Amino acid sequence: MQGAAADYYRAAFLYFSGGARNGIDSSSALRSDYRKLSWGQRAWDKLLLALYLNFTLQQEVLAPRLKKLRETANTVFHGQIPGWLEQRYRDAAGHMLKWWRLLMTNTRMLVLFLLLFLGQPIYYFWFELIPLNVLFVYRSRVRKKWLNPWSSSWRRDIPPSSPFVLNIEVSEVTSRRERDAFIKFQWQIYTNDSAWVPPLIIERKGFLDRKRHPFYRHGDAALFLARKDGKIAGRIMASDDPNYNSLHETNVGCFGLFECIDDHDVAACAF
Repeated sequence: MQGAAADYYRAAFLYFSGGARNGIDSSSALRSDYRKLSWGQRAWDKLLLALYLNFTLQQEVLAPRLKKLRETANTVFHGQIPGWLEQRYRDAAGHMLKWWRLLMTNTRMLVLFLLLFLGQPIYYFWFELIPLNVLFVYRSRVRKKWLNPWSSSWRRDIPPSSPFVLNIEVSEVTSRRERDAFIKFQWQIYTNDSAWVPPLIIERKGFLDRKRHPFYRHGDAALFLARKDGKIAGRIMASDDPNYNSLHETNVGCFGLFECIDDHDVAACAF
């Protein structure tokens, strides 16, 4: 757990200040890759990805505010962190990085080697239990105390037209409750439209059911909800059909099931 948190903090530092934009994997992206693998054809790859997915989920649970900060910055700046934000993060977080490095594997290996050399390996257990845990708890509290005000201070320089200033958030559907909200959002849009014929909810659930719909045997899709001021304001689905791409010798994805309130900003953020 200590190593997972330290690695996530180091990766975040490189993401914001070192230009390593691909250094942090998200559980949602890994989960999508995991679903594409078959136990029958690529069991070993799927097992390794399952272990890494669990490790990534653990990191995100340990540092939810850092995860939120990265997602917000990625949404606002589309993966291109501006120079002023890189410098601000480097100045604010740089001095803490050395303490997180003490929780990484190198420190453990050095202490273990030293204790083995001295013939006292039993003390390594106490080293893990007391000094490292104390350091982990202390640095976690310091990070939380630092991150809260810092997360607010840099937002003043965000362009006025950015999704964050507009208070619009787009997130992937990950639960049955969100899936049901995705389906029923149409009623919010078309209730007063006399020409609209409501679909059968049970049919829509079957259409989006990964275990039952034949599309998911070879393809994949993800559902997204757009929220404005905390309320659902739009929806969209992104899909990938490897059979189509193979047949047409292309590499394209598809968008569908798009619905949105009469708001250009919400529509722009969804896409």
